[in-house]
Amino acid sequence: MLLTAEEAGDYSCCGPDGCGSTIEATGFRFCTGDGCMAWRWWDPVVPPLMSLWSKSRDEMVKPGEFIAEDDAEWRLSSGEKVPARRGYCGLAGKPEHA
Repeated sequence: MLLTAEEAGDYSCCGPDGCGSTIEATGFRFCTGDGCMAWRWWDPVVPPLMSLWSKSRDEMVKPGEFIAEDDAEWRLSSGEKVPARRGYCGLAGKPEHA
């Protein structure tokens, strides 16, 4: 199953004792996603053809233009938001398909 590292935190850890994030009262262990050595990334690090966009204007930033850091976000050149990078637990086995 492919998940973002954040989504993985909603699942139990399938590793041996000592792995995962434990809830003291119950002993339940949650997956720590990319914080675990068994985590494997499926998607590439950086999608191709990305551009800097202004969130407030919803348009691409022109070369040499300055904008506030909290107004900036990387998007695909088409304007679509960059999808969250997905991965999987290496202990559970490699997914056969996306």
